[in-house]
Amino acid sequence: MRTAGAALVCIVAILLGGCMRAQKYVKVTPYGRRFNAKPTATSIAVVLEAVPDRLVVKGAGLEKMEVNEFRRSLGDCLKAVLAANFAKQEVAVQREKLGAQLVVHRVAAEWQKVAATTIVIGTGYRRPPDVSIAFTWDATLYLDGKKLAGAEGQTTSQQSTMGLAHVSEVYADGLKLLCEDVHRKAFSEEAQHQLADPTEHKPPTPDSSPPAARSQPAAQRG
Repeated sequence: MRTAGAALVCIVAILLGGCMRAQKYVKVTPYGRRFNAKPTATSIAVVLEAVPDRLVVKGAGLEKMEVNEFRRSLGDCLKAVLAANFAKQEVAVQREKLGAQLVVHRVAAEWQKVAATTIVIGTGYRRPPDVSIAFTWDATLYLDGKKLAGAEGQTTSQQSTMGLAHVSEVYADGLKLLCEDVHRKAFSEEAQHQLADPTEHKPPTPDSSPPAARSQPAAQRG
């Protein structure tokens, strides 16, 4: 009876925003927009720098929620969205000097209120606020060690929940939109153009100037 009673108390507390529910690895299917020009690179590496494997979500007056295996969830999500334009995607440990690389520098998350707490008249019941999850992030796109584009932003889930009743769905929705936002903002039109024709952005060779500019006739030198 005690076990059943404790479980009931926790269920009620979850609905009211009390008990913390840890989230595990989640697989989502983000939408990856096709580029206007096909990249010359067929593979891309995702580098997660200061991205924690254990993410803590808090705010809006709610109990904090732990997200485990966040790096794996984020890495697989980014690989899925990049598959629209790159035949091979992988999660790398560190940046390399060659190849296309999407570096995610940081990701943080918090609960955000989308509706205020209300009180049901005559009952004294305080309805917890509807909340969504908001990710703050920044990332950089590199090609052969050169920065092509930088992007940052805050991505908020479209789904929301009363208290922590449906946090799994809200978290998965926010993660999917996060990866779609990173893909859309980091791969700007200019970055897409550079990926499609990287030779335009290589530094000129020492002998790239016309011959006349490099030497003068013997008569003029004298």
